[in-house]
Amino acid sequence: PSPADILITRFSLLRRLPIELVDLILHAAEYYSRCTDSFVAFPPDREIMRVRGGARLAALTPPIPHPECIMKVVIRTESHDQGWSPYPLKDHGTYNNSWTWFELQILGKDSAAGYRGVVLDVPGWRICTNRHARIDWQVVEVVLDRTNEVVSGLRPGNRLGVVAKARYPGWVNNVRRAEIDVFSWM
Repeated sequence: PSPADILITRFSLLRRLPIELVDLILHAAEYYSRCTDSFVAFPPDREIMRVRGGARLAALTPPIPHPECIMKVVIRTESHDQGWSPYPLKDHGTYNNSWTWFELQILGKDSAAGYRGVVLDVPGWRICTNRHARIDWQVVEVVLDRTNEVVSGLRPGNRLGVVAKARYPGWVNNVRRAEIDVFSWM
């Protein structure tokens, strides 16, 4: 729903219920507006994103005008590394010595990162890591509430970016999907 939809629903409910109950109902129903961006690759329409020994922007929100209204941020990724490694077999399938991951970054409204695929050299917060030497697609969902340091650190006009990373040239972060949803109360 849009912020206007939330207000209309809120005022409709206020005709019959007290404000404390109305807001409790709307929050329990997670009746929030949603801002979203995603990179989704499904053959034959699109190629997957391959990040080799570097970083690439996979999803980016528009500028967030009222970060104090954010209730939660949901990030979803579907990815895997290159599927092999010279590391000992005991590390395969674990997160040990895995050099492909995703970070969440706060970007200013004037940041150079205005489009998908741009390489970023900005510190971020690691949100998930691929399992070591696995070729199967791994689906991860991360939910950050308003008390999270990233969410609470946002300023008006900031954007959130999901960045796919690979530490070394021999490591590849194969990305089939990266999504970010920002849910706000009005």
